Amino acid sequence: MRAFVLVLLLINFFSYAQKVEIISIESNDRVLRGHIADEYPITMYLKVAHASDNVGYIYSVQGWYQYDKVGSPIPLSGIWTGSELHLFASDDAKFMKNILNFTYDDGKEKKYLDNYIYELESLTAKLSEIKERFHLKFEERRIAGDWKSNGKRFWVSINGSNSQIVKEVDYLKLPNGSHFELSNLGIPSRADFEILASANNGKNLILNYAYHANLNYNGRCGGATTSGKVGLIFDDAYQLSSYTNAEFENCYIELSVDDLKKISETVTEYKIIDYSSNNIETYIVDTKNASLKKVKKKG
Repeated sequence: MRAFVLVLLLINFFSYAQKVEIISIESNDRVLRGHIADEYPITMYLKVAHASDNVGYIYSVQGWYQYDKVGSPIPLSGIWTGSELHLFASDDAKFMKNILNFTYDDGKEKKYLDNYIYELESLTAKLSEIKERFHLKFEERRIAGDWKSNGKRFWVSINGSNSQIVKEVDYLKLPNGSHFELSNLGIPSRADFEILASANNGKNLILNYAYHANLNYNGRCGGATTSGKVGLIFDDAYQLSSYTNAEFENCYIELSVDDLKKISETVTEYKIIDYSSNNIETYIVDTKNASLKKVKKKG
């Protein structure tokens, strides 16, 4: 009996002695189903070819669509933005390949299409290489727009409204085997996280995070990073009971760490000044106990 109890205790100990770790899951393709002209069921498969170097979360995509009653896939190349989807079918293999590289070359001028993401429908309207085209917008409950070919135009409606083709999800794998999705903290899903400190068997955590301030890299704050630290406290069942978010850098509101004071080897005081409002906040970071606390103002 003692041996049996000891085995149970050991199992319990080792199951809760696992280290906390961050697990990232990414997918970069989508299957879309809908109708053309409200009567022809279609299926699309699209996957990411390349990401834009100029604008974040803009992708060239390749794949196919088919009329479900016919079942013959028609190849597609196109551009997926955060608000629109533009797809093209062509017999010109060079044209289709150039689309995937965000370029169009008419022999006189090369255009970089990710610089024209709001003008793609009008820009491509008269291109003779295109046999069929889809111009679709992400709406609240569907993806909708037009299919055009040889002067014909039909309404298109696709099920679903998710505007992402690349989905990045970061989870904390906790010592009891459960997972906590970090997007629940309200920090953008494009953020990169790392564990700065862990204590109390993973119930207390401090994470560093950072993400691009502006997805348009050529726009304001496009080259800047928003970053900070978040302190998490989980209860005995590894349910989040509280968290503290200390933003250290944000160029939109001129936020930066102006001063820091080393209290001990494991405890540091950070003073954060918002120059746009002259507001000052102070946080204490304790890496030994994995705690992040905001210091209350006196008075």
